[in-house]
Amino acid sequence: MKGFAQRTSNEWPGVGMSVPAWLSDFSNDLIVKGNANLVQWMHVTPWKQDIESCDRVGLIQAMPAGDAEKDVQGRQ
Repeated sequence: MKGFAQRTSNEWPGVGMSVPAWLSDFSNDLIVKGNANLVQWMHVTPWKQDIESCDRVGLIQAMPAGDAEKDVQGRQ
């Protein structure tokens, strides 16, 4: 497995977090073209369009469950 870990908010310069679906396809395709087959979402749940985009371009996604910051109390 070879992959990348996305930035916390997965934003792009100039558009911020208002990323259109085609830009998700473009960035996820860049990951594939970089010979990776895995993307790990860090600290946040990915946008629905990124989940669908990873399916289209053939990327496996890892979404860690739990709370790495240890700021939640009780059952998760």
